[in-house]
Amino acid sequence: MRTFTKDDVKPNFCDGKVTVPSCFHKIDHDSFSGAMGVLEVDFRGAVDFDYKAISLGLFRDCLNLRKVTFRIKPNFSAFCLFRNCPSSKVDVFVADNDLEETKREYGVCKIFNEAYKTDLHFHKIDLNKELRG
Repeated sequence: MRTFTKDDVKPNFCDGKVTVPSCFHKIDHDSFSGAMGVLEVDFRGAVDFDYKAISLGLFRDCLNLRKVTFRIKPNFSAFCLFRNCPSSKVDVFVADNDLEETKREYGVCKIFNEAYKTDLHFHKIDLNKELRG
């Protein structure tokens, strides 16, 4: 299994957009640490995040992050990755059938956890349309 690390962020980084190809199945918790120039992250496949990425927040140092796309919803609440993220607002795109559940989970957790400072706005992504277009 290939692990996406900080070294994999840099080659994709010219325009602030980072694509995590579907060939990566694990994401290292420090992949985005100190990556202040990351504006968008697109997860192309199913990925497994290590415990630190979930508990500390994968995007904890991403001050300028604006958009994250999950084509396959992680097997935990996706917003855990935004714990301690300093960006004021991030648009999160999830598959249509995961949208309502994800919004509900985030709403409940945000009420009880001060670690979520980022205002997440959830949107649906139509995977069928992407495949056709």
